[in-house]
Amino acid sequence: MKRLGRVAITGATGFIGSALALACLKQGDEVTALVRSESEISRMLETAGARIVVGDLSQKQALDALCDDAQVVLHCAAYMAKGDRAKSDEVNIVGTQNLLESADKQKVGLFLYVSSISVYRGTDSSTRVFTEENQPYLHPGLNNYSRSKLEGEHVVTEYCESREMDYLIVRPTNVYGQGCKPWGSDVKSFVKKFHLSFGNVAFNFIHIDDLVRGMLDACESKEASNHAFNLGAEMIPLREFYESVAKEHGVSVVRIPGPIDAAIRHGVDFYARMRKEVRSTGYSVHSHYPHDKSTELFGYNPTNFVLKH
Repeated sequence: MKRLGRVAITGATGFIGSALALACLKQGDEVTALVRSESEISRMLETAGARIVVGDLSQKQALDALCDDAQVVLHCAAYMAKGDRAKSDEVNIVGTQNLLESADKQKVGLFLYVSSISVYRGTDSSTRVFTEENQPYLHPGLNNYSRSKLEGEHVVTEYCESREMDYLIVRPTNVYGQGCKPWGSDVKSFVKKFHLSFGNVAFNFIHIDDLVRGMLDACESKEASNHAFNLGAEMIPLREFYESVAKEHGVSVVRIPGPIDAAIRHGVDFYARMRKEVRSTGYSVHSHYPHDKSTELFGYNPTNFVLKH
């Protein structure tokens, strides 16, 4: 197992960041983790061997301490709510700029930015297939999360290219696994309350273990440097994902009848269009996000699937 060396991680108490921190520690890396406050997860990381820095992306002194002597920065922190433009910009754009400046000051060699597959949502494609060759369009209707993550990508590429700092941008699809809220506990609550499965539309899902392995493999590959990558695993109907969660928790569900399912899905997207909003996910069309580039450049090969392959 290869090592990255001295690693700095933001968002270290979040779903992706904590899994990434533990994986780095397991492979022998020296991990420094940025956390906003002490918590059960931060104490667990500290017990596992991580050095903890308390602070946030607005505090340059904390960011300097985080990046001190680091070889790689893994930037997982993000503001995910969609209703506060100022907060989205403060964390996802300005915070990323602040972190880049600290990384540059500390002579960090590689900066990995965790973006989102939703940056493609404002981009046109007649085939609905979005590879990395499709440059995501900064559509004025993108919600604050997708828009600020895409603007964060621009900050990373422009800054790193001007400083000759290597960078990576990863665009995960819908991430699930132990500890996930939107594709874990929230779905569990839905199926337990309503005993229904919803969504006759294909979504791309990726297990947290495959995402973490993909990010680490990308960091270890010189060929991957200074590229953006889609990271996904399987296209399955959304309702079958709901059914897999229900089965895992011993809950019986029935499928919402097709015409009603379609009416709900198209209604949600129609309402967003009336508000001139581009949602992070679309319920009325199938969109595909191939990860062939990741496989070609650093051997990405997901092994965890919801459905049997």
